Amino acid sequence: MKDAAEGILDATERYDSSEPVNLGSGEEISIRELIDVIVEETGFEGDVEWDTSKPDGQPRRKLDTSRAKERFDWEASSEFWESLRETIESYEANRGGSMSESIPEDEWETIVRNVPIVSVDLVVECPDGIVLGKRSNEPAKGEWFVPGGRVQKGEKLEEATHWIANEELGLDIEIRRSLGAFEHFYSTSDVGNEKHYVAHGFYTWSDHTDIHNDLQHEDIEIF
Repeated sequence: MKDAAEGILDATERYDSSEPVNLGSGEEISIRELIDVIVEETGFEGDVEWDTSKPDGQPRRKLDTSRAKERFDWEASSEFWESLRETIESYEANRGGSMSESIPEDEWETIVRNVPIVSVDLVVECPDGIVLGKRSNEPAKGEWFVPGGRVQKGEKLEEATHWIANEELGLDIEIRRSLGAFEHFYSTSDVGNEKHYVAHGFYTWSDHTDIHNDLQHEDIEIF
């Protein structure tokens, strides 16, 4: 994206023609290669299914970016695979973060002051016991609590549960039972107002005990 933005700016300043210009790496990459790297970098453990019954479209495509180089001295400066990894890291960091990271602070404060936050809480059992995290931010900073997080718009409760288990703990889980809905009320929050969560709880199981820590917890223990 950085290369593309710079290329567009260079073109607006130095290119005065109606002829189309391609901006790209100039590399040819197969869909299989791309999928293999995405699977590896995201830690995806499911199956990749290729539906050969659908039309293939154009078998091969490689952009000729020579005109950009000739006309306004632009070429991609980033290596494709490294840029892909940075994109994945950025997505995962923001997808796993708090709502306030993607909403302006004043708007987030208005939401917290006026609206309950929809979330899921996970009771995670593994062979060694129950997993709890010691929170590193408000609300409930410094307290041991079950893993949990907000539900994204358009995301099903079960989807959010699996995502949070993977993001906060690095665990694949099996949802065994819904525990129903309940509420949390906190007198403090990350924006200074009282915070109200409407949470749906799930009892889950994981065969694994190798758990990692995320930025929301200063420690993770099995009790």
